[in-house]
Amino acid sequence: MPELSSVVSKLSQKAVIVLNTGSGFFEGVNSENRKTALLDKLSVTFPEAKILKPDPEDIGPTITRAVDQGVKLIIAGGGDGTLNAAANLLADTQTALAILPMGTFNYFARDLKLPLDPETAVDAIAGGFALRMDLGQVEMGDSKKQFFLHNASLGVHSLAVEKRNEYKRNLGINKALAISWALLETIWKPPRLEGRLESRERAEFLRSPFVFIGNNTYDTTSLAFLDRKSLTDGRLTVLYSPPIPSRSLLKLAALTLVKRSFREIPELINLHTEEVTIRTRKKHLKLILDGEFMKIPPPLTFRIHPQSLTIIAPKEAA
Repeated sequence: MPELSSVVSKLSQKAVIVLNTGSGFFEGVNSENRKTALLDKLSVTFPEAKILKPDPEDIGPTITRAVDQGVKLIIAGGGDGTLNAAANLLADTQTALAILPMGTFNYFARDLKLPLDPETAVDAIAGGFALRMDLGQVEMGDSKKQFFLHNASLGVHSLAVEKRNEYKRNLGINKALAISWALLETIWKPPRLEGRLESRERAEFLRSPFVFIGNNTYDTTSLAFLDRKSLTDGRLTVLYSPPIPSRSLLKLAALTLVKRSFREIPELINLHTEEVTIRTRKKHLKLILDGEFMKIPPPLTFRIHPQSLTIIAPKEAA
């Protein structure tokens, strides 16, 4: 049994573990064995915590009930979409969030320097510390608001995810293969986002195949995985390009694989700001928020919310 840090030991006395059993971790060969091993590990490491396995659609209400009952720590297991739902419910509360990476890509776990194997991640959580991190937030044209842990994107990525979902549904292929095919198709015939981009730093007419809005400052030495330099920097990263042909977009995609610096790619505009608004005449925009597809009304205003969520981070993230 791993030794609990003083912070986690105190929080775990009133903790609930919420697992999305529909996540990628529970798919494929030996999924039952993996599930059993993880549940055993959690029971031994956090003996006072309740382990809940709600249906995916009941994850939000389950977390809400736990917070209302005075729970001090939610350990959420799932993909980035599950973690986004948990973060939205725990933002600006006194309840901390710890995560178990159980999705396909697990981008947020990578940013936390958390092991991507859920059993190993349990040990890292047990010895972790509490960090008050920033959240991004999008306000939509209908005044609805939603926080995001990792990033939001419009254009190429959102259209590719929409196609990925179609491929999964119609062809029955896995998510990684589906998104690869969808990206190739979308980059070859890219969408064009037209409107106006406004921030305190700049305002301009926007005609771009993509806009990326990241929570906090990203490492500019590599486009490959868009690693974050900090979770507490208090700024958004906004990446977009002027209109470019498919050949240039393919070149841009290729440069991500060889880890070229943002500054070495003239087609890429890199903006750091606390707030940015995207206006367009379209009735709806296709948006990806922490990996989840949404169709929402513009204008879209993205803001940084400093120190809005208490997260349990491994010692390596210090």
